[in-house]
Amino acid sequence: MSQDEKISIKLLIGKQIHHIIVPLQKEAIFRRAAENINNVLAKYEMAYPNQNAERYFSSAILQFAVSALELEERNNTTPFCESIAALTEEIEATLNNPPKDIV
Repeated sequence: MSQDEKISIKLLIGKQIHHIIVPLQKEAIFRRAAENINNVLAKYEMAYPNQNAERYFSSAILQFAVSALELEERNNTTPFCESIAALTEEIEATLNNPPKDIV
């Protein structure tokens, strides 16, 4: 099986069938994503009955966008890398210039 191999799949999202072509090794994640979307839509439909589909979809999109941004923020290692670099500089400076009056 080649890494470039693609597969055509059908996904039911809401009440619409989507025919898409995805990398074979990502088929499962696309199917799980569709399932997650449908679960969130169902929760909004139960919590807020008698709304239109656009309202449910926009609420679900907002929920997924917030989750993605929270994950991005949580996985941002830049502040930690900067702190480690500063501490490393301090340690190296101290090791290269030890105090003269150590007892």
